Amino acid sequence: NSLGRAFVTLGIPALSVEANAYRADGRFARKSAGLGLSALLRGHSTLNECIEVGDGEMPDCIPIRELDGTGHLPDIHRLKEVLGEAVQSYALVLVDMPPVLASVDSEYFARRSDCVVLVADARRVTAPELKHAAKVLERIQPKSIACVLNRVYAADGGGFAQEAKREFESGAAKPAPAWQQPLL
Repeated sequence: NSLGRAFVTLGIPALSVEANAYRADGRFARKSAGLGLSALLRGHSTLNECIEVGDGEMPDCIPIRELDGTGHLPDIHRLKEVLGEAVQSYALVLVDMPPVLASVDSEYFARRSDCVVLVADARRVTAPELKHAAKVLERIQPKSIACVLNRVYAADGGGFAQEAKREFESGAAKPAPAWQQPLL
């Protein structure tokens, strides 16, 4: 939802869709107690009935709403069709999915997405978990992948953030290594 807000601030029409059946995010459910993504995927409502209109600062969004407690979206095979309809009205459609290591839904949808953004929390995700997620993404081969590392602080005592800060302040960057790993 924060990314959607950034696009709205730039004047780009964006729709944020909550599709994380593991953990509902209160930032999606705002004004109405109307129908959500679950009802839309089941065919019980239309796209327009499920969209909560943004306020100029926040993007339009579709909250997930009623779930059956299984941790999975109902009728996920319809999600691509629903999002295809949404791109007729929005320049960007952002879908908040559960972690790829915890959800078959995320794997299923990542295969069919234009771009997958892997968000890793530097304070909670371990290096083995990140490598495992990269291997999963390599296996399912989405069209494109980006990675965002959240909660990295320069004062954390060394590592990438400290080195990047030193390079910025000195204006002298270290030469890039001769090797590269596909996703990390």
